Amino acid sequence: YLDTDDLDGDGIPDTLDLDDDGDGIPDATEGGADSDGDGRPDYLGVCGDDRVSVIDLASGWEECDDGNAVDGDGCSASCRVEADVPDSDGDGIPDTVECSPPGNPAQPATCEDSDGDGTPDFEDEDDDGDGVDTADESPDGDSDPTDDDTDGDGTPNYLDEDDDGDGIDTADEIAASDATGADDPDGDGLVNWLDTDSDGDGIDDGDEAGDGNDNGIPDYLEDLDEPLETGRLILQGGRGVGCAVGTPGQGGPSGALLLLMLGFGLGIRRYRRN
Repeated sequence: YLDTDDLDGDGIPDTLDLDDDGDGIPDATEGGADSDGDGRPDYLGVCGDDRVSVIDLASGWEECDDGNAVDGDGCSASCRVEADVPDSDGDGIPDTVECSPPGNPAQPATCEDSDGDGTPDFEDEDDDGDGVDTADESPDGDSDPTDDDTDGDGTPNYLDEDDDGDGIDTADEIAASDATGADDPDGDGLVNWLDTDSDGDGIDDGDEAGDGNDNGIPDYLEDLDEPLETGRLILQGGRGVGCAVGTPGQGGPSGALLLLMLGFGLGIRRYRRN
């Protein structure tokens, strides 16, 4: 009989593994202790040994809301980040999630540096370098940036250069918002970098990323489709060249008056010929 159970997924069966749950504490040290009283020994759980293990959380060995008081089982209220788990950049994501600890089979040669700024993610307050701190990239309000993916492209916002997937980088949308002083011009409650139609004109931001009137404001931040005022007329062939715009009774000749003047002029010419 060969026991193939491998709780921490490190390729070593639990019967031969000195640290079954991969939490960095040898089973011999944890022994049969059950710090949180959940009926599972510490070496099969994460809460209670003051360490975090993605594998344990994913396997369901410990329920996040197990009825124990906060800190009674060594867990925070959300059971994500425990008191003694390092979070070097303070972004709410444990270092063990952003970069596996040495000795773990998942440990890469170098820790990920998503924005290429020379600071690895576990020490970087803004992992993707888009101008929004990783800790603030949780629009659903649960303070967990890892489960927010506004555009549904499979990359969470805190690692996505274009959070809303409108074709305009988040950093550029933030810069434009700062320059204009308007981060939600349509008042729909979504900041521009999470809104695919920032000005609410029915045209996607990606389709109006330019500045058609050269006023320094991107078209996606201003509604350029306002109709002419009621009663305005576009008259061809008035004074000057091209079109003239006027309002009847307010400085511009009406169409009927123009026809009357034209008829009067033709009558004068015929009279002179006779």
